Amino acid sequence: MVTLTTSTVITGLFLVAVIAATVVSSRRAASDGGRRPRTEAETTGRSEHYVPGERLLARLRGEMAAWVAGFLLLAVGFGGGAVLAVGDAPSLDGVVLALLVALLGAYLLAGVYLLGRQRGHSTALAVAESATAFGVALIAAVVFQLVTA
Repeated sequence: MVTLTTSTVITGLFLVAVIAATVVSSRRAASDGGRRPRTEAETTGRSEHYVPGERLLARLRGEMAAWVAGFLLLAVGFGGGAVLAVGDAPSLDGVVLALLVALLGAYLLAGVYLLGRQRGHSTALAVAESATAFGVALIAAVVFQLVTA
């Protein structure tokens, strides 16, 4: 029980540190207008070193579908890895439940994002809103699991 409490306190302190760093960073960005000096590579559009796949990544950088697909792959990969690391071998019921939860999570992410865009918010703000809603839902699910366990 002591290790669980210690883990909770450390996680809470880490969360407070991340929030404080975000607030300080956003205040700095607001104070200088969000401007930063551009490098020569940014102004000319060329870099000194060629990296294989650089052009493909430059093309995909502006594609919203690529960002969404990448985020979903990372989220599902990390989530699935965590579940497999702490759980037993999945049964068919567990797989169906996991697919249902993934579908609801994707629906939540897409719905909040589309609502944000329809309200006239920028893409970044709509993504932040959907990530926040998903994070709150995830925390609520974890709290429910801990309380009912």
